[in-house]
Amino acid sequence: MILNGFMPVEIKFPFIPLSDGAGEVVAVGQGVTRFQVGDRVTGNLQQRFIAGNPRPDVLGESMGGSLNGVATEYVVLSENGIVPIPDHLSWEEASTLPIAALTAWSMLIEYGGLQAGDTVLLQGTGGVSIFGLQFSVMAGARVNLYLE
Repeated sequence: MILNGFMPVEIKFPFIPLSDGAGEVVAVGQGVTRFQVGDRVTGNLQQRFIAGNPRPDVLGESMGGSLNGVATEYVVLSENGIVPIPDHLSWEEASTLPIAALTAWSMLIEYGGLQAGDTVLLQGTGGVSIFGLQFSVMAGARVNLYLE
């Protein structure tokens, strides 16, 4: 989509793609108080969207879109643009949370108001669908998978 010009945001080259990732803090800037070297973290897709109703200018800035992504050895992020990874999650598990898990959670639980007894139709076996399956079962919903 990026190379063919189909992204709805302006991409500046050189460009670093990808949004989902997890890593270890290797250095902190002056004034950083929330994290220290050695902390395991994952990034927020929208680096400036912390809470509340999202503003268009904030949603228009996303890692792997208008902002550089995480397909690199090192990345510099604001301390407000990262979250700690719980100890019980592996690197692989944690790296799937920023996009796939939050997309499924937001659409089904936050915006969709999923309740026990509801029926959910999920398409495919990608990350969002698999998280959607887990959240739907957790909520007591019936799940139908479309796998064609």
